[in-house]
Amino acid sequence: MFIIPEAPHPQDFAQHPPDSPAANPFPEISVMSPGSTALSEMAQTSQGPELLHIPCPNGHELETPPDMLEQDVICPHCGVQFFLRARDSVEFKQQREEAIARKDNTAGKKWLNWAITILVLIVLAVIILTAIVVS
Repeated sequence: MFIIPEAPHPQDFAQHPPDSPAANPFPEISVMSPGSTALSEMAQTSQGPELLHIPCPNGHELETPPDMLEQDVICPHCGVQFFLRARDSVEFKQQREEAIARKDNTAGKKWLNWAITILVLIVLAVIILTAIVVS
C-alpha cells in the first residue's frame, strides 16, 4: 500500500517563487555516494547480531548465532548431529592464531633486544681490552 501525497495547490506557487525551497512541497531525497560515512554507518547498524561460523564434522560451515552455542544440532547439509562450541568457530581460531602471532612477535623483539645488548657489551669489552694491551 502506497500513500500518494496530494498535488500542490496553484496558490502555493503564487506565494513562493519556483526557485525557493518552499516552492517544492515534496521532500528532497539525498543520494549517498558509496564512500560516504552515512552509508557505512547504516551498513554497520543493519548487520544485526554477530554470527559465528562453525564447521560440522564433515566440513560444512554453518552460520550460528551466539544464543545457539552449547547445544546439539543437526547439520542441514549432511544430517550429522554435533555439539556447537564457540572454540570450534572460525572466528575463535582466527583470534587464537592472531594472539599466538602477537606473542611470538613480542618474544622475537625481546630476543633481538637481548642479542643487540650482548653484542654491544662484547664490542665494548674488545675495545677496552685492545686499549689495555696497546698502552
